[in-house]
Amino acid sequence: MMMINDIKKILTQELYKSYEIDQDEGVIIIKTPLRYDDGDYAVVFITPQSDQEFIIDDNGEAATRLMFEGVDIESQLIQTWLKNTQAIYHIEWDAKHDKLWCKSHLHDLVEKVIGMAQSSVQMQTLTAVVLKSEEEQEIMEGLLSFLLSLYQQKGNHFSFPSSSWELLPQYSAQPEQ
Repeated sequence: MMMINDIKKILTQELYKSYEIDQDEGVIIIKTPLRYDDGDYAVVFITPQSDQEFIIDDNGEAATRLMFEGVDIESQLIQTWLKNTQAIYHIEWDAKHDKLWCKSHLHDLVEKVIGMAQSSVQMQTLTAVVLKSEEEQEIMEGLLSFLLSLYQQKGNHFSFPSSSWELLPQYSAQPEQ
């Protein structure tokens, strides 16, 4: 049986091989082992600003994936996630170029590259949350429309709300009095 130190040595020697590093016109391109939902690899771009400072971005990959799924970057869910990502990873949203980006120094470059790849993949996975909510809303509205038609067939009248979500209880951070 292998000892933990042997396994650690193998991982140390082999793990870096899961990253492909290239360059193009002064930009370092890193294909990471992290993948989007469709199997594509997360790619991170590093633009040196000096010997010790860098700009890291995802080249708009996550935003493009959200756009293709019909998710609005300005939605509350995405904006909240972006604020949390900025607080945790110091990764910001460049609204002009629709991409995630951050500054890095040589001493935290690896950490920032991994954080960028992770953030880009996480941002793209928000499509599942947003789309699920829209899908649930459509199902709820269809069900409520069906129930309303049954109710009205029996001669009853009911004022249907403009959104099925208005029928759901509203929760508040304030305790009831």
